[in-house]
Amino acid sequence: MSVIGLELIGAVLAFRWDPDNAGVVEKDGVYYEEPRDALPLDSNTAQFRRETFEATHAGRKHILTYYWRAPEDPAPDRKYPLVMVLHGRPGHAWAAEFLSSPELRREFPAFIFAPMAPVSRGWAVPEGDPGYAPWINKQSLPDAIAILHQLMEKNPVDPKRIYVVGCSEGGLGAFAAAARYSELFAGATALSGNWSPADAAKMTRVPLWIANSGNDPYMPASKVQPLVDALRAHGANIRYTKLPDLGHDCPNPVLYPHEMWEWLFSQKKP
Repeated sequence: MSVIGLELIGAVLAFRWDPDNAGVVEKDGVYYEEPRDALPLDSNTAQFRRETFEATHAGRKHILTYYWRAPEDPAPDRKYPLVMVLHGRPGHAWAAEFLSSPELRREFPAFIFAPMAPVSRGWAVPEGDPGYAPWINKQSLPDAIAILHQLMEKNPVDPKRIYVVGCSEGGLGAFAAAARYSELFAGATALSGNWSPADAAKMTRVPLWIANSGNDPYMPASKVQPLVDALRAHGANIRYTKLPDLGHDCPNPVLYPHEMWEWLFSQKKP
C-alpha cells in the first residue's frame, strides 16, 4: 500500500501512522499496536475472544491485542493448563490453530493464549549479538508475560502447567521464555527458531522440544546445533528433531505431531 493510501486511511479513522513504529498507530497520545494478520488463527479466529491490554513503553501508553480461548465446558472446581502461542513473522499463530481442533480440544483441555506483536517489534532477541542490535529495544515478550500473569489471576489456570509454543520468530520467543522466565514455564516447544548457546544454562529448568530443518533457509538445523549441544552439555531435558526435507514452513502439520502435544502436556512443575 502506498504512503498516500496509508495517510488516507489515517485521516478517515483519525489515526496517525508512526513512521518509527510500523504497525503502530497513534490517537490522542495512545499507541495502538496493530496485529500483523487480520485472521491470526485462520478459520478459528472467530472462536477466540479478541482482547486488549494496556502497557507502557518509554513513557508512552500502548494498547496491545491478544486472542484467548477457554477450555470447552470447564469444570468449576478444576484448574487447566495454559498454552501461550507466539506467532511467526507473518503474524499467524499456527500452533493455536492446530490445538483448536476438536480432537485436541477434547484430549488436552486448556486455555490458549495468542498475544499479537506489531510488525515493528519482535518477541525477543539474544543479548550481545550485534546482528539483533536493532531489535534490542523492540521486544514484545515482556508484554506477553504481563498479559499472561493477568490471565492467571482472572482464570482457573494451573500454575504448574503453563507452556509456550512458537515457530520462526515465535521460536526465538519460546527459547527466550525458557531462558528468562524459567520459573513460569513447565515446558517449551521451539520450532524453526534459534537462540544463543550462552543462555543454555538458564534453560535447564524448562524441558524443551526443538525441531528445525536442514533445508530451512533462515533457521537451518546447522544454526541451532550449537545451542542443542550446549543444552545437552548442561544436562537440559530436551527432545531435538532434525527434519531433513522441510523448509521454513510453520503451517506444516509435520511440526505439530500428536507426540509433541502429548509430550508438552505431560510436563509439570514440581
